[in-house]
Amino acid sequence: MRLSQLCFTPHWTFALALLAAITCRASEPNNTLKTYTLMPPIPVPQYNAQYVEDATGQATYTVTVNGQARSYQIYAASQGSDQPRPAVLLLHGSQRSGVSLVEKWKAIADRYDLILIGPHGMSKGWSMEADGSAFLNAVLHDANAHHKIDPARLYLFGHSMGANYALYLSVLHSGVFAATALHAGQFSSPAGYALIAQAKRKIPVGFFVGTRDFSFPLDQVWQSAQAFASQGHPTALYVLNGHNHWYYDIAPFVNQQAWEFLSQYGLGNP
Repeated sequence: MRLSQLCFTPHWTFALALLAAITCRASEPNNTLKTYTLMPPIPVPQYNAQYVEDATGQATYTVTVNGQARSYQIYAASQGSDQPRPAVLLLHGSQRSGVSLVEKWKAIADRYDLILIGPHGMSKGWSMEADGSAFLNAVLHDANAHHKIDPARLYLFGHSMGANYALYLSVLHSGVFAATALHAGQFSSPAGYALIAQAKRKIPVGFFVGTRDFSFPLDQVWQSAQAFASQGHPTALYVLNGHNHWYYDIAPFVNQQAWEFLSQYGLGNP
């Protein structure tokens, strides 16, 4: 399948061998971490703290990867458009499915005419072995067959375990994703930090974390954000005052801020 506007290869691929040949122009180095403090619209005591996934309006598609059937969710704001549109690959939290993030991003998709792609991680989690290049490449190829994706405006968003995985994908596939936003994610080992230097492009990354998130403490998330900024990646840290780890009750607020960060960037542009 031939896609236009790809500067690293005329075909959509996540193979690391091809990523080594990326020629996209990197952003100018920016070693300053931008930090913002936000007040969520709902205080923690008012969080419902319960969430049941709802796939209303979503389509489910199946791809075959290494002989195994794998599925993903998709939602497009307007059906049948012939124009390539921005897309967000959404990586769900542990013990969830792609339904969860696609559902919570639907309002943003309707507002900005986006394509949402929510793959289901193997065993409701994420791993490089099971959910790596072959799986993501198959999902994106198939999604593009249903709704035309603008390859210069493919973005990445993850929550919790999905946010951690998104960080790894960001540095390994920095020439594929225009920018990344995370809710409650960080590198938790020296090996993760070491990967940042291997990125072929200075990919922008926006970190969102609550001051009361005990699973992902603010100081540890700050260290991950600072590591990206110190190596020239455009990086922003959004501190959610009083917020904990629970994403679903304030998802509309987080997603709006995340999209405002992501939409500033495109492949080939600083």
